[in-house]
Amino acid sequence: MYEVHIPRKAQKSLDSFEFIDYERVFRAVQRLKSDLRPKQAKKLAAQPGSIYRIRVGDFRILYEIDDKNRIVSIHRIDRRDKVYQ
Repeated sequence: MYEVHIPRKAQKSLDSFEFIDYERVFRAVQRLKSDLRPKQAKKLAAQPGSIYRIRVGDFRILYEIDDKNRIVSIHRIDRRDKVYQ
């Protein structure tokens, strides 16, 4: 299992969601511990490094995988129209 690291900025964004959305997104983040590259995950070519994104309804989770240290680093969690800005 990998460790999931959620920086303060991403956590603040997550905390601002309504409860039902928070639960759905938080469960998706927790699933990344065991399933790093779920079927719906896509690698973002426009981003430097190995940045992936998963879709949870209208929300997107951008994250990076560090296989050496077994860490998943969440970069951004936000609505689709804001996450890529």
